[in-house]
Amino acid sequence: MDDKNTNKSQKYNNLVDLLETEYFKRFSKYDDLDDSQRKIGLELEFPVLDINGNPPDIEVIHSLFDYIHEKFEWEPIFFKDIYYGVENLTQYEKLTFESGRVCIEYSSPPCKNIYELKKRVIQILDVIAEYLDHISYYLFCGGLSPNIHPNSDFALKIDCYHFLTEETRHHFVPEDIGKDYLAYLFTSHNSPHIDIGSRETIEVFNTLNALSGLQIALTVNSAIWKGMPNMEYKCLRNHFYEKMYPHRSNFITMPAYFPRNKREYIDYILNVPPLMISRNNSYLRILNKKSLYDFLKTSTCRASNSSGEETEVFPDYTDFFFNEHYIWTNSRLRSKFGTIENRASCQQPQKDLFCVAALILGLISNKEEAQELVSSFPLSKWVEIYSRALKNGIMIFNQEIKEYNILEEYLNIAYSGLKKRGCGEEKFLSALFKRLESLKDPADNMIDLYNEGGIKLVIKNNIYKINKSKIK
Repeated sequence: MDDKNTNKSQKYNNLVDLLETEYFKRFSKYDDLDDSQRKIGLELEFPVLDINGNPPDIEVIHSLFDYIHEKFEWEPIFFKDIYYGVENLTQYEKLTFESGRVCIEYSSPPCKNIYELKKRVIQILDVIAEYLDHISYYLFCGGLSPNIHPNSDFALKIDCYHFLTEETRHHFVPEDIGKDYLAYLFTSHNSPHIDIGSRETIEVFNTLNALSGLQIALTVNSAIWKGMPNMEYKCLRNHFYEKMYPHRSNFITMPAYFPRNKREYIDYILNVPPLMISRNNSYLRILNKKSLYDFLKTSTCRASNSSGEETEVFPDYTDFFFNEHYIWTNSRLRSKFGTIENRASCQQPQKDLFCVAALILGLISNKEEAQELVSSFPLSKWVEIYSRALKNGIMIFNQEIKEYNILEEYLNIAYSGLKKRGCGEEKFLSALFKRLESLKDPADNMIDLYNEGGIKLVIKNNIYKINKSKIK
């Protein structure tokens, strides 16, 4: 190897060493984490709609933010002059827009167990739902706003969303309306954050992603949009992601690459197509770079603002952490919080809001058995199961590999993990066992409602109701 190539190799190794140290030290305090000590948080997105399925004007959501600000003394969040949400400065907790005015997102604080999590989440959701009810709007407990068509007026005029929009094409949204990112504005998920230790990060990342098809099979809930059921997909939410960003396919939903160690994980992230950077409270689009590493290895680079004006920028290793946020695998490491975020599930029916948190917490708390299940098939088979789950939901089973038995084994692994924690959290898995017994997932139930009474019955039966959410 000549001196020039040796120098390049050394620079790359130095960068990876730096990033590996900085990235994984944020998990280091959990190196010896006992399963009973894992904390759990939730990100819950909900479409906000009236009884006909129409989204509110932006002023309605702003008035909700004002109400939460006054009631709980949460502080307003602004991006430049855009009123984006409110946050609790005494602990990590937020209520924000989710990219546009169709959906909002509540992010809970980390809690010691699911009972504590449920108490806090329902306290806040009841307040939100009660306020919205007074002005005839509701939270919809499904993975997709069911009765509106894409409209560019739904989007927030924030630079980062402009760049995300420009990355997409026209698979779902007509060219005269806008780009496919407008369909993403309709989607909502139920995403737990679980504490994990530094030494288990890669194992947990690989295990949860490999098994995500089973999770989706049990939790699909985004089959209805634009006023009718989709005849091909029960999980349109993940389907949208894949079609919108095909050039980022290794970094969205089911990853095509499973790293063997921390160093390979950093290398994996360095190969992501770079998206944007943040400078002086503004976002800039990185230009003419195929990978994040191509960007970071240069001394200067061209970038543009949302108006297309170009400028010269100086890459910094912290840009790695900013772009890591745009990894959208079904489970992704979150160095900022020392957690793994599970993003695979659509939003769930109100009575089952905590079943996904229980499932993922149980799997991580019994990761040895979960890993054994993963090793029973090659990764190509898990990718196949994932793809079929998007279309078929719980009806993925066939005689070839008897997925019904795999689903039961999968749930039993999570059940045993929760039993080990000793908090009684296994009761939150009962909804998933019932789905397996009936072979009905939430998308099936929503389609049944549509066939019985149309979109109005779908909305009526899936809005968040305060009188059903009281803690017993």
